Amino acid sequence: MPSPRKGSRMNGPPIAAPAIRSPWFHGWTILAVAFLAQMLSMGTTVYGFGVFVKPLTTEFNVSRATLNNGFILFMLGMGLFSILIGRLLDRYPIRLIMFGGAIIMGAGFAALSACRTLTGMGLIIVGPLAFGATAIGPLVASTLVANWFTRLRGRAMGISSVATSLGGALVVPLIALSLEQFGWRVTLAVVGVLVAVLAGLSALLFIHNRPADIGLITDGSIQTSAQPGAFAGDDQSPRDWLYSRNFWCITFSVGLCFAINQSFLISLVPYATDLQIGLKQATLLLSCSSIASIAGKLVIGACADHIDKRLLMLLVIVCIVVQMSVLILQPSFLVLLIVCTLAGFAIGGELPVWGALVADCFGSVKYGAVMGAMNAVNTLLGLGAVYFIGTIYDRTASYAMAFQIFIGIAVLAALFLLFIRAKTE
Repeated sequence: MPSPRKGSRMNGPPIAAPAIRSPWFHGWTILAVAFLAQMLSMGTTVYGFGVFVKPLTTEFNVSRATLNNGFILFMLGMGLFSILIGRLLDRYPIRLIMFGGAIIMGAGFAALSACRTLTGMGLIIVGPLAFGATAIGPLVASTLVANWFTRLRGRAMGISSVATSLGGALVVPLIALSLEQFGWRVTLAVVGVLVAVLAGLSALLFIHNRPADIGLITDGSIQTSAQPGAFAGDDQSPRDWLYSRNFWCITFSVGLCFAINQSFLISLVPYATDLQIGLKQATLLLSCSSIASIAGKLVIGACADHIDKRLLMLLVIVCIVVQMSVLILQPSFLVLLIVCTLAGFAIGGELPVWGALVADCFGSVKYGAVMGAMNAVNTLLGLGAVYFIGTIYDRTASYAMAFQIFIGIAVLAALFLLFIRAKTE
């Protein structure tokens, strides 16, 4: 009978020489580049979209509702492209995918700056702009973190996810300043050049798919003669994980929570002003929730390295239920501020916990494909929830019914958690 393969996890832990920690783990450089790329991709699109609404409505003489269709097209494009790009990330050099994505996104911005029709803009937004943003955005960043980190994966996921928030805090003001000085067409062209140069060149110079590409293993040890064993799900085909309980339970548990949160963020300011809260105070609620979410991403992400990730997701869901319950009661501004801040902290941790949980259940070899497919479903859930809360308000002149239904949806998300069976690497 042949002897067991050396280092196989099916036959116990591998026998390896003592790990040698390198002075500087290149994974942190990978994380920094991915951080920059997704900050640019989300800051210039998801967060930056609102800056261009007024000048474009004036330029093309259309309503804001019509112009907002561009945002819907962008999110749909990102959701669909995430399936393709997720699979590409597992098969081809990520540096080339990011470089190509940065160039295509930069070209998309340049094309938008020269476009003279809304139809043409829509095609650019749903095509090259959405493709490029997906190819350098959060999906790529979380895939790289899953590939490069094991012991500190939750912490790294938390740091990575902060990039989207900083995209809104740092990139948007610069865009607004440029728009005031040079107009929207010049601003879009400049943004395109910066995205292509900064994200594209940094990816070419520093990105590697996996630690083994440069003689390391995850979290910074130098590769020894004993190779790390395979993860139990690494050899699964798309059919295998698409039919798995874990895939759909994680997708719906996380996706339903994301959908509720996205609807809440879009509706918070109009909800608050309906309560006779001033516009400045209403925007303060949103700012405090966003700032708290940054802290939540870092703290809860770090906790994911030590605490069952399903329990952390349950914490997020409990906070959603409390938040929706308070919103139904139409509280004072002070109560609303406290609740939105605390809920923002907990909800911020959802993104790093999601990424770490996917890596636990499916490994890193197929991570991009799995996360890409989940992204597509979650995008549809989010857009559906945004449409739903707007429809409920139009019919009832109140958000109360939507918040009540969201509580039931959050409970359903918690039930999906019960059926997730994580397998650590």
